[in-house]
Amino acid sequence: MLADWTTDYDPHPTLFDEARATLRDLGQPPTATALRLARFELVMLREFGYGPALVACATCGEPLPTTAGSGGLAFSAAAGGVVCLKCQATQRDRRPLSAEAWQALRALGEEDEAWRRDWPASARTEIRRALGEYVTYLMGRQPRLLPYLGS
Repeated sequence: MLADWTTDYDPHPTLFDEARATLRDLGQPPTATALRLARFELVMLREFGYGPALVACATCGEPLPTTAGSGGLAFSAAAGGVVCLKCQATQRDRRPLSAEAWQALRALGEEDEAWRRDWPASARTEIRRALGEYVTYLMGRQPRLLPYLGS
């Protein structure tokens, strides 16, 4: 991913630090590989100005509900993040997003160590799918290693 998204002599200290931390963590058992890589992807996307909308609707900009049981959210790669219930009809590529997956995505994007938490397997699967589709959409092709990232 670094080779696909960066160019020589274009420094990104935040991304470099996150890449080093990711490689260090992946070598230590037990590491939740999919979540650690999701954290890296979110940092990388934010560094390049493509961080997905996770706090407000990617379509209308309205703040998303903050309650844990909030239903009706979806993720749309074309919209650039989470889409509220009223805007979902405008996004053909939307995928339902559970409250747990949404909370995990927000935490992974904001907190350095959120990937160490014991998130439900279903949330990990949703996160992997959403980020995989989003990166694929932005690149215009599927990253070579995407099938191996797992959940």
